[in-house]
Amino acid sequence: MLLMAYTVSMNQTASLETIRANIAANSPATVSERARLWADAGLLHIESDPALSQSVIAELESMVDDRGFQVGSNWAKVIRAWQYIKRGEEQRGAAELRSAIAAFESHGEKRGAIRALNGLGVVYRYIGLLDRALEILKRAMAMAESLGWDELISTINTNLGLVYLDLHDWNEAALCLESATNSSFAAIHNLPIHQSHLAIAYTELERINEAEELIAKALKICRDNKFEITEADVMGKYAAIVERQGQHESAVLRYDESLALAKKLGNKRLMAEHGMARAKILFAIGRIDEAEQSLADAVDLSRSAGMQILAANALSELALVKAKRERWEEAYKYADEASKMERSLFGDKVANQAATFKAERESVQSAAYREELKRLSILSEIGMALAGSVDIESVGKILYERISALMAMDVFGLALYDDQAMTLDFRYFVEDTQRVEPFTLPADADGSLGGICARSSEPILISDLELDAKKYVKKPRTAGKVSKAPIRALIYYPVRVKDRTIGLISVQSRAAEVYQAHHLEIIKALSAYAGVALENARLFSELKSMAGTDPLTGALNRRRFMEVFASELQRVRRYCGKLGIILFDLDKFKQVNDRHGHVVGDLVLKEAVRRCSTSLRSNDYLARFGGEEFIIILPCTGLDGTLVVAERTRKYFESEPIPLPDGQSLTFTASFGCASLCEGDDLDSLTTRVDKAMYRAKNAGRNRVEFEIIENTDEGITVSGLPGKPCCGEAKP
Repeated sequence: MLLMAYTVSMNQTASLETIRANIAANSPATVSERARLWADAGLLHIESDPALSQSVIAELESMVDDRGFQVGSNWAKVIRAWQYIKRGEEQRGAAELRSAIAAFESHGEKRGAIRALNGLGVVYRYIGLLDRALEILKRAMAMAESLGWDELISTINTNLGLVYLDLHDWNEAALCLESATNSSFAAIHNLPIHQSHLAIAYTELERINEAEELIAKALKICRDNKFEITEADVMGKYAAIVERQGQHESAVLRYDESLALAKKLGNKRLMAEHGMARAKILFAIGRIDEAEQSLADAVDLSRSAGMQILAANALSELALVKAKRERWEEAYKYADEASKMERSLFGDKVANQAATFKAERESVQSAAYREELKRLSILSEIGMALAGSVDIESVGKILYERISALMAMDVFGLALYDDQAMTLDFRYFVEDTQRVEPFTLPADADGSLGGICARSSEPILISDLELDAKKYVKKPRTAGKVSKAPIRALIYYPVRVKDRTIGLISVQSRAAEVYQAHHLEIIKALSAYAGVALENARLFSELKSMAGTDPLTGALNRRRFMEVFASELQRVRRYCGKLGIILFDLDKFKQVNDRHGHVVGDLVLKEAVRRCSTSLRSNDYLARFGGEEFIIILPCTGLDGTLVVAERTRKYFESEPIPLPDGQSLTFTASFGCASLCEGDDLDSLTTRVDKAMYRAKNAGRNRVEFEIIENTDEGITVSGLPGKPCCGEAKP
């Protein structure tokens, strides 16, 4: 290309004249060709000489071909778009590019359309629309290959490689980036970008020496040509590579260098990105104060520059730092703020998707187009709802309600996958429109299609189990009531976060041939949103648990217990109508403290919680209600079951002495009061009844279980603790 024939070190006037002379020497045959050559020069100088790039735009504005097409003005839009993109103003850049694409394509200017499509693909990558980025870039690649435009083939290969890097497809990324880097037509301003990102791919593929050589070459090109923004970015890539090798302190120093250059340039995007990456390393090596400050700076920078995605990520990291310091209230506040910001961002992303789709295809009014818009609208609605969910119950409910409107199903399930315990914990399960209580299945059981999906991280679509199941298992295990027809068709789709499968979504039908490839695509689109929502739910659950946990025993504190009770009361009234409650108090605990000291007293409290927890299910709750007083909630459990849990716990308490630090041992007991939910109950009425039952156990000699029930009689409602009295229609205990 002629653009290699001049340098960037001249003053503006001389450089402009040099460009003009070089273009004249190439004798462009048409106005379109002359405009393209000017645009190539302007794009080359966006970083190294912004004023020169702006002068090129002015030169282009007057170029009109013999058809009256303002070809120069549209090439100027491409340059302006890249100026916006370099400053982090992706949406303004996208608007310029869409306008240019429409004009170029309507006048048959393929080279202009290719350049603009390449830029639009980059924008989509920046804003997280990776599938869309791949589609646009592959379209640009096909056009470039049809023209044999080697320079653009190299550039597009780079950008495809970057998308594959974001998708963690290291091999595909390396193939694309190698092609770009080795091309003799690679533009000098693109070459360090090719090299630094290929170095990342090589690092992930354990090709460390090659990665370091590429980084050194990229930095030399940047410094020789004054590509300072790219230099700062490459230095950040180098820091990431050093970190990947476990050299954390060295990685921090590399990030310090990249940050210094980014600050000199005033580039807030790089300052925020590299500051956050640096903070993660500092956090990992225990330099908590520095990590906290770096993240706070990243939040401020991101907000001031309107980079909401970066701000949300920085807030999430800051929440983890606060949690590490056991500042739970602050941690929860930052996590909550990040979640709200992500929901807002998702709304913007949906709007961008819809606007993009419409802008690119508004001339097409086919039924297929209208159907695609409708599908996009439905998926967007689901995604927005999921983005605001902070508990697994809500995630499951949203997915079930919305997916059932999109496809036929008799069974729906949302499970969490534990790859250590090899279990699938179905936290939300619906069969024939009826909610089923949570249950756990082994993920490595013979015949478990869900287990195969979770372990392999690959989706499963079976149109007819009778014909196709043998491809996976000898005899499939599926949900389904015995009285109903068997399951015939199903989809299992893994829910992934980064490189890890954390759960799965399943839809199942008793009719065969109801699920096709497009149904799988719908579940695929939703699984990405579900992954983010489940990860948010996990983080929120952990932070809320920590913020509401008794620091000595790990049980819930009283305030958190009251929150949990309110939500569980609402839930059980909706689904099962049952709730058991147990209050227990350690017997003669003051004597333990007086005789053995508070260290032993604390030991007894912690052991009581540990033993009690072994008697509970994963969806039961244990809280420290007072000094040595504890309370338990048993969702969807009647009085019979509540008494069984209380008696089992009582026996466990007295069964084994606790070894003490001085070599002695101590046996402890507790007195238990039980009650179960009746119509009209609230927290006050239930705790009043259970408190009375517990004190009756104390007065009757301690180390025993008593219960309190409500009896409806002709004289009104009375309270009793005598055996054999029915409570709200339950069988007698």
